[in-house]
Amino acid sequence: VPFILAQEKEKLKYEIAGKSSSIVFDGTNRLGEVFAIVVRFIDSRWCIQQRLIRLKMLAKSLTGDEIARELINTLSVEYSVQSEQVMAVMHDCASANKVAMRTLQVFYPSVLAIGCFSHTLNRVGERFNAPHVNDFTT
Repeated sequence: VPFILAQEKEKLKYEIAGKSSSIVFDGTNRLGEVFAIVVRFIDSRWCIQQRLIRLKMLAKSLTGDEIARELINTLSVEYSVQSEQVMAVMHDCASANKVAMRTLQVFYPSVLAIGCFSHTLNRVGERFNAPHVNDFTT
């Protein structure tokens, strides 16, 4: 419902106004292409909060430039996040995400790019060959 979505966006804009934030973004193509953006911040009670601010169903995978455009539009245009508010961005280390980060660092110069450790471990595990472990677990 567009009216409720607009109210929720305004509420979130108020919540994150002036607060240092970190951003997490990822896409998946397992059951269809989806792109998600989450913002994390500390509220007035010093509790860590996170909010899903974008969940977009797509017809195809995004390029690095398209990812950067989505992030900049969502953060700066839709939610009025100032460049000095974005402290870190976490993402998997896919090449398109690295391209997006190079563009983001122009708009958010103090941002720290953080590769997702869980994705990294998953990639290592895909290439790990341990026949004795495999025999043990089957």
